[in-house]
Parts: sequence; C-alpha cells; structure tokens
Amino acid sequence: MTSLNERFLVLFCFLSLLSGVCPVFPRTSTQNVRIPIGVFYYAWYNGTGSGNCPDKGQWNGSQGWAVEDAPLIGFYNSCVPSVVHTQLSEMNTLGINLIVVSWWGMRPYDLAQQAPVDEAVRTLYSVANASFPNIKIAIMVEGFNESGTYDFPYIKSYIYSNFYSAYPNEMFYLKDSARPLLCWWNAKNMTGPDEAPNWTNINAIHNDATFENKILGQSSSYVDWYAWTLCSANSSETPFINTNDGVVVIEPRYDGSNIGQGAGSTFDLTYSERLYDRQWSYVLNNTEKIECVLIYSWNEYHERSQIEPCNQTLDQSYDPYYCYRKTLNYINLYQSTLCDLNHDLRVDMNDIASAAVCFGLRAGDPKWNPRADVTGDGVVDIRDIVAIARAFVLPFKTLEN
Repeated sequence: MTSLNERFLVLFCFLSLLSGVCPVFPRTSTQNVRIPIGVFYYAWYNGTGSGNCPDKGQWNGSQGWAVEDAPLIGFYNSCVPSVVHTQLSEMNTLGINLIVVSWWGMRPYDLAQQAPVDEAVRTLYSVANASFPNIKIAIMVEGFNESGTYDFPYIKSYIYSNFYSAYPNEMFYLKDSARPLLCWWNAKNMTGPDEAPNWTNINAIHNDATFENKILGQSSSYVDWYAWTLCSANSSETPFINTNDGVVVIEPRYDGSNIGQGAGSTFDLTYSERLYDRQWSYVLNNTEKIECVLIYSWNEYHERSQIEPCNQTLDQSYDPYYCYRKTLNYINLYQSTLCDLNHDLRVDMNDIASAAVCFGLRAGDPKWNPRADVTGDGVVDIRDIVAIARAFVLPFKTLEN
C-alpha cells in the first residue's frame, strides 16, 4: 500500500503531464542529468588575432596541420568572450555539464605559443562562471614542454591559483571524491611511452592532496582513463569503461590524415559505419556501470572529431547539425534511461511510484535507492519526481550493439 503522500505525488505529476505545465521548475535539457556528460574542448584557435591572442594559424595549418571543416560561427578566436558564450550556450542546449579543456602550459614557458591558449582558457572559465553555472570545467594538461622537463608542483600551483581557486564554482568532482578533477595527457616526455613508463613523473602527478589526478591516453600500462583511440582504431571495439571511476570516452569519427598519421588513421569518415551510434548504444545499455560520459570532441577540427555545428568543405550536402543533433537525441534518450527505475524499457507512472516510495530519503538513509535520486543531489525530492515525469517515453529503444 502506498502512503497518502506517495499517492499525492503520483497524482500531482499525472495532472502536470496532462496540463503540460510545471510552473516551478523550468524545462531545461540538463534537468534530468544525474551522471556528468562532458566534452573535450580545444581553446587554441585564433581566427583573426586580437589582444592577448595573436594569430597563430591553427585554422590555416601554419603548424603543418590543416582543417577541412568550417564552424558555422566562422573561423573563430577562442579568446573572444562572445564566441565562447555561443559555444557554451550550444553545449548547454545539448545537456553538456562538463568541459575537459586542453591546456598548453603557463605563460612563462613560451609567450608565443602557450600564452594564447592560457588566455583562452581564462576566457572559458570567466564566461562559464558568469553565465553557465551548471557547466563545470576540468583542465587537461598537455605535453607542452616535451623538449624539456616538467615542474609538477609549480604546474599544479599555477593551475590552482589561476583557475580552480579563482573560479571555485567551476570545479568538477568525480563521484565520492573530495578533490577537484585535474587531467593529464600521456605525452611521452611527461609520462613516458607505453613500453617505458616514467614512474617518477607518474607518481609525481598522482602524489597530490589538492587534485584528483587522472592520466588520459592509449597506453595500457599506466593511464587511468582510456581516451578515444581505442574506439576509433577499430570500429568493432566497444568503449572502455574505467573500472574504478566508471568513465567512458566516445567519439563520432577520427581522421588523422591531416596531421601526418598517414594511411589507416581514418575511421568512419562519412559516418557510414555508425561508430558513434554503436558507442552510444553501449552507453545506453550499461547505465548501471557508468558514472561519467566524455565525448571527443567539441572542436578538435584537425582530427575531425568535432560535434560543434560545422560545414564540411568536401561534402556540400552535409547537414551542419548532423553530429550535434545526434548527440542531443542520444543525451535525451540517456536521460530517459536514467529515469527507468524499474528497468522495463519505458518511463511511466510506475517509475514515479517507485520514486515516491523513497520521497524525502537522503543518501545513507535506510531504504535509500540511488536510482530514485535522478538529479544526483543526494536526496529524493520533487525535482526527481518532475524529472521522471518529463522523461516519459512510451516505450524507448536503444540500438543493437
């Protein structure tokens, strides 16, 4: 028998659905997101050059790289706040609530190369903090000094002082972690190649009471999270879920031909292999194992993995919103999957009733059901009930693996 309060909640949501109105909680794409969904973001683009961001030609290939696709907003400068605001608005519409931003060192190392990216990352933090409080940011330290050495204490101190403590509301925490996330790419001089890991540096990265440090890459011997190559190198591979963190990285396609990787480095160039669909299907069918979904990438145009709306210069018939719209559909489906509390492949009044049984409970309480905490804030309340009601899809389906 359900209590009177539970019956009232079920009736409330049923009437809300009939009326199509919920005056208390605005309808947003991130309302249902309990598990972080993030993108890898690259802040090295300097379209026209201005202020602290002189033109370094990341669009025109002066570094020896070329781009084949053109963003709908034009060849932008990553330091321009209006550009960043547009990008964050598009991410927010998708339901993205985490950005892992590529960072290429602090200013003293190389003013010509590192300063523009460092300044662009500051712009990203500033705009997100001012206008998009639900989007959190974690830095990914790249191999910015591969011909020299890395002063890890200084790097960490610089990042904390200039970004994390400067914008504390933007810090991202993995589940059950008390320290903000800081990522490191497995650059050979920084962490060592797969066959010869540099354990001195690796231990220096992890030995830290300030950050939750994670090394990303393709090495099988020491990385904490497998990055995108595992998925793209063989389209039959399913994404790798980190057994400790439940983190999975997926991507729509990969094209290394423009960055000197040669034959065999292009995967699902025309999306005909449905690599992205198969990876999302894996995510949808393994929600119990996953704690964070990362998409590679928002705007890595040199490797053509971007989901940012863009035109393809080699295919005039390409829909500029193809990957963006596909991502939106899958995130919405993912949200619905999280609301399927009784695992019957539909979200309906039975799921609301299941949540109503836990109404008012907090994490750690007897009879606590973490699945009922759809919004992931540690309590089952009216926000969870409304989130489930808004996810009604009768029934929903996932693609076959």
